[in-house]
Amino acid sequence: MALGVITTGAAMLALLPLYSPESTRLDRVTPTTTDRTRTSHTMNDPADETAVRKLAERYLAAVNTRDDATVARLNCAKAAPGLLQMVADGRRVTMTGLDRAPVRARYYVGLTIDGAPVAPMIVEQRDGDWCVRD
Repeated sequence: MALGVITTGAAMLALLPLYSPESTRLDRVTPTTTDRTRTSHTMNDPADETAVRKLAERYLAAVNTRDDATVARLNCAKAAPGLLQMVADGRRVTMTGLDRAPVRARYYVGLTIDGAPVAPMIVEQRDGDWCVRD
């Protein structure tokens, strides 16, 4: 009986090197050609980045001045007040940066409210137009 346990234990130890957490890490997966082609035309497009930056600036100006009509026009839900406007509640909202999201047609806009960092605002493209997902 002891020999059977030792043999089974040795077989299990021999299998251990075949599996390791490192072999299942997602960052080791490389995108296929299809993945690269599908997203390459929108990655780092200067025209998109400019459009998103201008939209974010207009949206934040509307939030800061409590311009419900502009907030409603620029957010994806077409409703005012937006969530950011409610959270800010009259405090100054400032853009700190713009980052391309890892998914197509989406950007993250870094924000502060009265100088304190808050969750980023999402700007995405829907039906060819950019809007704030608020």
